[in-house]
Amino acid sequence: MKETNKESEFYQSIVKQAKKAPKGEELFLTHLIGYGLPLPTRQFQFDPERRWRSDFAWPDMKIIVEIEGGVFIKGGHVRGLGYEKNCEKYNRATELGYRVYRYSTGMVKRGEAISQIAKVLSNHRSTLSNNIDIIS
Repeated sequence: MKETNKESEFYQSIVKQAKKAPKGEELFLTHLIGYGLPLPTRQFQFDPERRWRSDFAWPDMKIIVEIEGGVFIKGGHVRGLGYEKNCEKYNRATELGYRVYRYSTGMVKRGEAISQIAKVLSNHRSTLSNNIDIIS
């Protein structure tokens, strides 16, 4: 199947976004493209009352992925106040009905993140397909 100009521009914009992202996020996005999975919304504001954004989201499936950098260098995500703020953010996302998946950059590099998310997205599509069959 031949790629259209619009599709080519879309993928080029995704690659451009990835190059500006932290390394773990860039690699995760590369994995998604390589696996041919549905592409997420980047920096999705999931709570209308707060400015919180998720690294990746599939809003229609209520799935959020966060890539936690700086785990082994005691970055902001794993220290006191930063950790508590992230707990508050993730708990709010869960309260709003999102399934939140968190991965370290190492988990992304080892392929653990893409392996699990590929299953999650596949299971979601299967469930959706089964529900459509039941309605039909």
